[in-house]
Formats: sequence, C-alpha cells, structure tokens
Amino acid sequence: MVNTGNKDLEAEKSGSFTTGFTYEATDDTRFHFNLYYQYFDNEISLLENDKLLEREGLFGENKRVIRDQYGNLIRILNSYGNFSGSKTAGIDLEYDLIWQTKLYGSFKWSTEITGVLFHKAEVIPGQGFDDVNGDLGNTDGRLNTSLRWHLGDWNTLLSADFLPSTDENDIKLKSTIVTNLQTKYQLSKQMYASFGAYNLFDIEPPNNKALGWPYYMAGFEFVQGRTLYLDVSYTF
Repeated sequence: MVNTGNKDLEAEKSGSFTTGFTYEATDDTRFHFNLYYQYFDNEISLLENDKLLEREGLFGENKRVIRDQYGNLIRILNSYGNFSGSKTAGIDLEYDLIWQTKLYGSFKWSTEITGVLFHKAEVIPGQGFDDVNGDLGNTDGRLNTSLRWHLGDWNTLLSADFLPSTDENDIKLKSTIVTNLQTKYQLSKQMYASFGAYNLFDIEPPNNKALGWPYYMAGFEFVQGRTLYLDVSYTF
C-alpha cells in the first residue's frame, strides 16, 4: 500500500454544543454535570483498506485499487481525502471531595465519569450514519478516579483509569484499569524533584491476535509497560 497527499483537500467543518451545571454543597465538595454534542463534517482522513475495496465494489472507484489482468490485487494507492463525518453526544460527571487533617495534611478525592450516548460515523458519503459506539477503538465510556495528598513540600497523586471492553465483528478487547503514581517534592524555592510510575501494575493493553501484530489498537493510549521516572528541575 502507498500513501500520498492530496492537493485538492477542502476544509473540515465542526461544531460543538455544551450545557451543564456545578453544585457545591460546601467548600469541600463539588459536583459537576456536563452534556455535550459535537459534529464533524468533510473530515480529512485515510480510508482503511477494506473501505477502499468496498468503494471499488459499490461505486466502481478503481483508481486507487490496482489489479492485474486476472483481477488479482497488486497495489492499493491511498491518499488523504474529504469524507463524511461523525456525530457524538455524551455526559460528563465529576465529583470532588476535600478534607483537611492537622497531622497528615490535606487530601482530595476526584472521580470523573464519561458516558457516550452515541457516536455515529458515516465513512462513505450517502451511505448513512452507523453508531460505532462500543466498537473497536471507540469505547462507550471512561472512569478516572484519583487521590491527591499534600503535606508541606510533598505532593502525591495516585490515579486509576478504567476503560470498558469493546467488540466488533466477533473481535473483543477486554476492559482494563491502568494505575499511575506521581510524587513531587519541593527542594527549595527554585528546585523540585518528581518521581513516580506510569502503569504501576504493568498491565498489558487489551489485545486480540485477530487484529494482527502487535495485536492491540494503535491508538490505545496505555501501550507502554511499567515506566519509572525521576526528574529534577531548577528554575533560574
């Protein structure tokens, strides 16, 4: 397959609408509700190989699909193009709880929940929108919870991300939880050290051999194993 540019691309169009409210029962608690809708039109993207072959069969588009005299596939010439778009609506919920202690510092517990009501996409113009919510690469929600601790020059954040399972065409990727730990210590007014671990429990990304190597979705954000780090910064 050969990927090329396209000088005839047109501008994308997009829009978003949001409404919500925040409720603070006390100075130590906060609840936030958000409802959103967003759309994209004339999106610039590369079609997957199976979509190019589908367009060849449906619309006779054979400029990008090169075959020999016997009909055997030789090469696919892919380029960026303006295709249809997508429509997405969802709900965001956030809750914060803060409490202070005299001996052990302050704590803040935060939880964020995102639920996708629908995520519709139309790859081929005129084909109609299909709801791809929950398909591979399109989780129907997400949950993040974290606990932050502060005492003097110390700041620590422990967080966990939960992503639900996805499935498409009998290919299923299991749900996963990834935990991160970050600690920061103020050495002086101009210098601090931070250390921690990404993917603390060394969780593998959801995978399935039916996807082909490397067996997980390329866009998955937690692909690295446990990663330890140490950083020292000085501000002049």
